Amino acid sequence: MHSIILSFYHSIILSFYHSIIQSFNHSIIQSFNHSIIQSFYHSIILSFYHSIILSFYHSIILSFYHSIILSFYHSIILSFYQAIKQRYHTFIPFTKTYLKIPYFLLFPLLFPLLLTHATTFSNHLIR
Repeated sequence: MHSIILSFYHSIILSFYHSIIQSFNHSIIQSFNHSIIQSFYHSIILSFYHSIILSFYHSIILSFYHSIILSFYHSIILSFYQAIKQRYHTFIPFTKTYLKIPYFLLFPLLFPLLLTHATTFSNHLIR
């Protein structure tokens, strides 16, 4: 009889102890982990992202854009302008000083074409 009572007592106390301690451990440790890990993520990882990755983006990618794409754009426009100037050397000075027809039509028509080529080129580099 004594062993039955002891085993019953042992099972009740241990199950109670186990449920209380486990629930306490689970609630405290999980909340601690959640608060510490989330605060670490927000402070360290996001600050690293904002400082390193975005500064890298602004310095490297935008400088690449300004150097390569804009120089590509300027070289295409200048070469196109030189080709037009060499081909129509008597017509362009006349229109440049008086009518301004080729320059008025040339750049609005050339800009969307160059923009699509620059966009295609930059999309190809990103992928």
